[in-house]
Amino acid sequence: MRKQRGRMISKAKEFRRRLSYKEAELAAIDKLLKMERDPVKEEAARKRFGYLKKMINKFEFRISTEAKSLNEEKELIRKINEMKAELNDSLKFVRMERKLELVKKDIEMFKTGLMDTDKAIAELDVKMDARYVDLRKSLGIGSYQSGKPSRPQQHRKKAPQSPPSQEVNLEDIVVIKKKGK
Repeated sequence: MRKQRGRMISKAKEFRRRLSYKEAELAAIDKLLKMERDPVKEEAARKRFGYLKKMINKFEFRISTEAKSLNEEKELIRKINEMKAELNDSLKFVRMERKLELVKKDIEMFKTGLMDTDKAIAELDVKMDARYVDLRKSLGIGSYQSGKPSRPQQHRKKAPQSPPSQEVNLEDIVVIKKKGK
C-alpha cells in the first residue's frame, strides 16, 4: 500500500507541475490577446478570411492552368504571397483563441485528475491508518494495551494546528521495542 501511495503522490506532483505550467501559459496567452485585441479589425479579418482563401485558390489555379508570360506569373505569385500574409494575420487571433480554449480544457482536466488523485491518496491513508491501528492492537503497543495507556499521560501544550497534510507520521510507521522484553 505504501508503494501504491508513493505512486499516487508522484502522480499528484506531476499533475500539479503540469497545472502550474498550463496556468502560466493561460495567463500569457490571455494577456497577449488583450494587448493586441482590436474588435473592429478582428471582425473584419474574420469576414475576409473566406474571401482571401478563395482568391488564393483562384490565383494558384490560374498559375497552374493558364499560359502566362513570366512577368504576369511573377505578379500573380506576389499577389498570392501578399494574400497569404494577410490571411496569416487574420488567423492569428482565431488560433490564439482556439489555443486559449484548449489550455482551459487542459487545466480543467488536470484539476479533476488532481482531485481524483488526492481523493485516492486520502482513501489509502485511511486504509493504512486502520492497518496500523490493528497492528498496534495485535502487538499491544500504545494505548491499546489492556485498556490502559502504556505511558502516563502528561499535560502538554497543544501546538498550533497546521492544515492537514498528506504525510504519515513516523510514529505511525515505527514500532519501538523496549529493552528487556
